[in-house]
Amino acid sequence: MTQVAKVISNDEGEASISGEGGLSLSVDGKQLAELFWQMDGEQQAQFFETLGGIYLQEGYAFDLQMAYMRDSLGESGRRLLLAIGDEVRAANGYQD
Repeated sequence: MTQVAKVISNDEGEASISGEGGLSLSVDGKQLAELFWQMDGEQQAQFFETLGGIYLQEGYAFDLQMAYMRDSLGESGRRLLLAIGDEVRAANGYQD
């Protein structure tokens, strides 16, 4: 995977992204979710493909990150993740 941006997290829950050409952007989780919601289907799929690539590359570190996230996740976030899982299973022909 080619890295085109450097991401740095801070204690306030924001991520600072620095890219080529001096571009710099700071977003928190709420802003990132709002940006994601404004994306079209192809852009959202690319987001998950990129996240999936990080998962495959990082392995254990990603699993640890998910454990930390799970501790902070509320009801609406859990329901969303379950709904995403249900959609993926349905698209691949899985049934409970």
